[in-house]
Amino acid sequence: MEISPVTENDLPELSRLYQQLIPNDISIPKMKKVLDRNKDNSNHIILVARDNGKLVGTLLAATCEMLFGQCKSFMVVEDVIVDEAHRRSGVGVALIQHIEGYAKNNNCSYIMLVTDIDRVGSQKFYESLGYKTKEYCAFKKQL
Repeated sequence: MEISPVTENDLPELSRLYQQLIPNDISIPKMKKVLDRNKDNSNHIILVARDNGKLVGTLLAATCEMLFGQCKSFMVVEDVIVDEAHRRSGVGVALIQHIEGYAKNNNCSYIMLVTDIDRVGSQKFYESLGYKTKEYCAFKKQL
């Protein structure tokens, strides 16, 4: 399996994966604009996982820099998606381990994952990797 930053050539396959998370209208030109806008932003990371050349997983991560204490950073991870046909094959673990290494190398003090409350499988997956939810409460407001 190969994990790398997303490229413009990945966008059609990536849009297919996003449909598995939340069916929605896809605009490859809008996806390209976001990719172009963030090409030099090291705090905005979109990874893809490929298995035998096929895109089978992705995640988005954003690094946030704190202005208090030791001024360390933290990372927010969203949109972790593994193709339905490749779940429970190590793709998600590989993506999370990759981003954890990146976060450690970039002085992040913790990673915060966000998932919907009805995604019980995702919650169990994150807990199996050492992430905790019982001590925290997340809020989201749609704008």
